[in-house]
Amino acid sequence: MTKDYHSRFYHRCFEGYTEKETADETGKIKINRAYTGDYYYPDMTENDRRKHKIANGFLYLAAVISYVLAGIQRVPLNSVWYIALLQSGVLLSLIWVTWPLYYYISSEKRMTVRIYKDSSLWLKGVSLGSACLLFGIVLTAGTAGLISGQGMPGKSISVLAGYLLSGISMLTIYLYERKISYFTEANTTKKPEKGVTIRY
Repeated sequence: MTKDYHSRFYHRCFEGYTEKETADETGKIKINRAYTGDYYYPDMTENDRRKHKIANGFLYLAAVISYVLAGIQRVPLNSVWYIALLQSGVLLSLIWVTWPLYYYISSEKRMTVRIYKDSSLWLKGVSLGSACLLFGIVLTAGTAGLISGQGMPGKSISVLAGYLLSGISMLTIYLYERKISYFTEANTTKKPEKGVTIRY
């Protein structure tokens, strides 16, 4: 008999699928799965979706390049511990966002619930978090410069501009995706008798 629960990872990967155990003539147990959950569609034409994927790719590259160029400059603000802490968070978020961005760019217009969550929902969450960290660097460093009364040299201002551009790029990814509406379509695939639907 098919188990109702396997593991968190298993349920995450196969969310929306219905599975049923069958035995062949030798008695070997085999699990048959079929996707029976709803499908998700973005409310946009295929051409607009293609343009949106390309735009997200360029925005991500702009964010990464701006961040790297700003981060490698030898300026005082890049050596302050609390700025370094924020930079570490940004680096992790820029690496992390490659996962939902890959799913977003490679996905078909009709998506399973897992592809929808791993692309659109994660892309919005991680891109917004990355933007907040980048703006945090700009705000923290700018405030520290004002409080010290020493101001900031021109090179440091250029570095902050790089972080700001990176943050704006990530925020734009979030805002673009937030504007897109998704609708669901019921799956016409019939659930097998005595099959177990995997939920997450």
